[in-house]
Amino acid sequence: MWAKYMRLEKHKNTSHDYKKAKKLRNEASPIERKLWGVLKEYAKVKVLKFRRQHPVHPYVVDFACMAARVLIEIDGDSHDGREAYDQKREAFLCHEGYKVLRFSNQDVLKNVESVVMTILAKTEERLALSQSQLADVTERVIEALRVVYDPEIPVNVYDLGLIYKIDLTPAAGDKMDAAIEMSLTTANCPMADMIPGMVYDAVRDRIPDLNEIKVSLVWDPPWDPSRMSDDARAIMDFY
Repeated sequence: MWAKYMRLEKHKNTSHDYKKAKKLRNEASPIERKLWGVLKEYAKVKVLKFRRQHPVHPYVVDFACMAARVLIEIDGDSHDGREAYDQKREAFLCHEGYKVLRFSNQDVLKNVESVVMTILAKTEERLALSQSQLADVTERVIEALRVVYDPEIPVNVYDLGLIYKIDLTPAAGDKMDAAIEMSLTTANCPMADMIPGMVYDAVRDRIPDLNEIKVSLVWDPPWDPSRMSDDARAIMDFY
């Protein structure tokens, strides 16, 4: 069931990914080592398993709890000037169903225990949702999104790659809240004021047992054709 939700079969790690991850582990910064030292001790108490410098093709993330699909990124000086790259990377990981937590070097230096407590809380929150429940609701959300079209484009918003993130979190009464981040092919799209509402209505109408649905329109990173599914590329003749 997780395979449906995460769609990881399309993004298997390669031998190059593992070699790169090993190299990064050996070259971990003092900040990363500090966080890892505290995180792994607290995780033992919670019986949670985290990995450091873990490959998620085509990227390597700083820390990961794969059981909960939670990824942790530490932004140091090397991230200065590469905000656009980081945004595109995070959008890809979120679209694949991961929860990305981002902290700065200063966050870790100032209060590493607070950072670790936040990581553990978010991880346990994700684990509170059963795997089958997450898979089922996410599949239903995706199917709902596939009925929404820009009238000028013959591909639905999901396969067009306009959906950047589907984030499900526990709510009262065994229900879930859904937060959806999406973009448009251009900021000048004449349907910009209508499509987010169409997305909201499609999800609400088809999944009435969701508690709260939030649809946010974002522009960073900007959409580009690389986000399209193979079926969408064929329909749009982008090969």
